[in-house]
Amino acid sequence: MHDVLSRIHGCLVGLTIGDALGAVTEDMTPFQIRSTYGVVKDPLSTEITDDTILNFLIAEALIENKANVTHEIITKAVLKSADCPRLGPSTKSSILRLQKNPTTVSTTGNTNGAAMRTFPIGLCTPYEPEVILEKTVTSSLVTHGTSSAIAAATAVACAASAAVEGFSVNEIIEAAFEGAEMGEHFGTKSGKSVAFRIKLADELVSSQKELWEIQKILYREIGVSALSWESIPTALAIFSACKGDIKKALIITANAGGDTDTLGCIVGGLCGAKNGINSIPKRWKRFVARIEPKIPTGNVQKVAQDLTSLRTKLYSEMKSFY
Repeated sequence: MHDVLSRIHGCLVGLTIGDALGAVTEDMTPFQIRSTYGVVKDPLSTEITDDTILNFLIAEALIENKANVTHEIITKAVLKSADCPRLGPSTKSSILRLQKNPTTVSTTGNTNGAAMRTFPIGLCTPYEPEVILEKTVTSSLVTHGTSSAIAAATAVACAASAAVEGFSVNEIIEAAFEGAEMGEHFGTKSGKSVAFRIKLADELVSSQKELWEIQKILYREIGVSALSWESIPTALAIFSACKGDIKKALIITANAGGDTDTLGCIVGGLCGAKNGINSIPKRWKRFVARIEPKIPTGNVQKVAQDLTSLRTKLYSEMKSFY
């Protein structure tokens, strides 16, 4: 129980600090980042983006609804983010659609907006891939209806659940791959195979030890844009190459260029879920404590405790069923 709470708490703090580290450098190239800021090692402002806000809104919705995931529940949570600055294009257009008719589902959207907000599903759900898949598909279709977006979201949710379960780094990557493979069977067929590119990205950097070489290879060969088949495989490969070390991994993501806030959110969340709250540098935890009033619910530890209780309850129910 203590380890699960530490990992869930670590994930929430990790995704928040990863988002904050990348908030200022988003959409810049690595060269522009280096020329403007040098090497980014700490947040350059107290800004957080929709990555953090939507994760906590979804977490709040799951806690209130005892881990149930329906179109209506996720729609209400997403609509609460309507005034959030820097919403992604697919989420923004979906909010306009949902404000007119909240029962509609998306058939478009190749970006990572569904993937970056899916951590709470993985955190509160014991590692049962089919159960995670069902919840993630329902959640994704609110804003992102393509096979690539759903595959990316399922990859992140399965990876997060596996990390909380205590899986090794290699096992977490395998869980992400299997989740992506399952997710690709849903939604409008679109884009490149996220599952294939998870394997490809991991293979490209598996033998690399030098941080900046990892960053260069992924920037050149996989990509760092908001497209699902770029940012999710790249984030997973950074997590894998750094063996879940949050300090190393988030320095790469903050300076990687492209969609740095979402890369940071996913990498930081997975590192925190793998190694727990005590693995996060104290200065980063102090930063998250300072910006906590900006985060929905305003109490990260309480959210972690509530998600832990949900996971424990669902685990007991599954165990008694089998």
